[in-house]
Amino acid sequence: MKKTFIFCCMAICLFAATAVCSAAQFTNQGTVLNVPNEYNNLLLVDVPNEGAYGTLYSVTERASVLYAAKQGITWDGVGWLFSISRVDEETLHELQCYNMFGQQVFAKDQKGDYYLYNHPTDVRVVRDDYSDPKVMEEWSYVNDWGNSVKESFIADNYGLTPEKRSNTDLDIALSRILYMENTPFSLSTTQFGPVNGKRDVAEPYLNKLMNGTVFEYQFDRKEAPDGEYVVLELPGEDMRFDFFTADKNLIRQVWPDGEMVMFYQAVNADEDFKATEIMNDLYLASVSEALMKK
Repeated sequence: MKKTFIFCCMAICLFAATAVCSAAQFTNQGTVLNVPNEYNNLLLVDVPNEGAYGTLYSVTERASVLYAAKQGITWDGVGWLFSISRVDEETLHELQCYNMFGQQVFAKDQKGDYYLYNHPTDVRVVRDDYSDPKVMEEWSYVNDWGNSVKESFIADNYGLTPEKRSNTDLDIALSRILYMENTPFSLSTTQFGPVNGKRDVAEPYLNKLMNGTVFEYQFDRKEAPDGEYVVLELPGEDMRFDFFTADKNLIRQVWPDGEMVMFYQAVNADEDFKATEIMNDLYLASVSEALMKK
């Protein structure tokens, strides 16, 4: 029995050693990034030392850097694939108030910090001859691995859990109400008409609305359902959103000229989640607060 136990332990250790040897391991600020050996020679991994917050890893295609150097190309970001950065909650709130183009929140740790996957919004590949089909094959090969890093990074770092945040105009509007000073907004229904919103009144309702919620674009949706809706408007931002009673997780964005609209679906793991009911509760609380001040 003892021999069997010893053999099993040796097998487990051998397996673990093989797993480690199959990838190059980079570490920074208590985190690890594993790069499989078949990709390691194709990449350059920068590990900046910026303290607890900031960029942890930045990954670039080696071939693009070499071709750029040969051609005398010196602009920053040649061959850049992605970077992983860590921010605290306050910084994330600031980022959420604007378009996070090229940034995705993908994980959260036990301390409450968030991890961002940052990527270019253009193609950074450099070669001598772009007509060669191998160019895009090579570029796609390293990009395909880069796109898988979010999942493997979570698996390789203890205490990380997946985190997803949308960054639609609706997310930005709600974030500006919550996290920016003096963002004017109003709420309206046909019941009592428009009322100016107050951030301290809105905070618990908007936190409930945004907690665990992703607002997904509904590009194929063209028509709104019949019935009432709660209107949220940010006049200084030219933003208006309608929360429908008939479909309690459907929201419509209406542009100032009224000719362009966009629909969103609020998606939350809670089966009882109803975005319109939360906004209607906020509207009634805002009406009550305004009447008390008269």
